[in-house]
Amino acid sequence: MERKQKLTANGPEADYPPRLNMRKLQDGTDHVLFFIRMEIPGIRKRVIGGFRSAHLFGLDPRISVCIDADWMTSYVKQIDNHLRHHTWMIYVPHQLEFLDLPDVISLSVPRPLMIINCNKDQLYTLEAMHSAADKIDSIYKKLGASDRYKTSWYDVPHSLNIEMQNDAISWLEKWLKK
Repeated sequence: MERKQKLTANGPEADYPPRLNMRKLQDGTDHVLFFIRMEIPGIRKRVIGGFRSAHLFGLDPRISVCIDADWMTSYVKQIDNHLRHHTWMIYVPHQLEFLDLPDVISLSVPRPLMIINCNKDQLYTLEAMHSAADKIDSIYKKLGASDRYKTSWYDVPHSLNIEMQNDAISWLEKWLKK
């Protein structure tokens, strides 16, 4: 009998649907927070980690500061014609009936949030990235927390270069030392 490979978001051994990965991420966060033993924990992840960071930061109040690198977009603005540039398997089924990705991460207000975006990123449309950044900015402003939100734009393709990493570290240091 031929064994068929399970097709998943992160390769043959990863689990799907996304809620299972989210649960694993929350479990992992429990362990990270235990070992860090900080009063004010922070999170920064990459490689589909921006997607996970957005959801975890929006939904887990234990995370006090977040950097979302290379993954802030508006699904509404890109899903019909740009999905081919990224895996469809990470999108939460029916989420758009209630919340777009910027809405999810905005559940974290007033906690500090830095978005790192690349002007030449081909995974997302520039319109979708700007739409998400503008929406988050307006929510932080409406709730009197505009000083706790920052979107940084870099004129490079999808990446996290040294300049971006240094900016991210500065953001974490600013908020974790307060």
